[in-house]
Amino acid sequence: MVACEPDDITQQKHFRVDGALRQFVGEIQMAVVEHSITDSGNLLAWAQSYSTSTNKPALELRSVCDTVWVKRNFNDWLPPAGTNATRATAVVAKYKVEAKSYFMGSTFGAGRAAATGAPDSGFTKLDLTATK
Repeated sequence: MVACEPDDITQQKHFRVDGALRQFVGEIQMAVVEHSITDSGNLLAWAQSYSTSTNKPALELRSVCDTVWVKRNFNDWLPPAGTNATRATAVVAKYKVEAKSYFMGSTFGAGRAAATGAPDSGFTKLDLTATK
């Protein structure tokens, strides 16, 4: 058995969080179309129900993240009008490796976004620790 170095464990966790966030953004974008979501209230209700779901991507999200913030402006979730829209942060996660907390964001274009802390009031907080 090969032991992982602390830096390897940290990188693996970052990679898993990135994948889970990209999946979450994609799931929300599909739900807007498939479930005919037309406002922020329904979008956030769907995101909350997804965060407690037993499907594999939701389980992975909960297993790697403690908290996720979801962009609440519904219009931001509609198909982008230009390339800059895909670079905007859609979700932000807080997670831990060992005892250290990290933040990571994911864009509407499913890319990684820099995050140094909890986002502003334009996001709604979903506590995933209650559903672990």
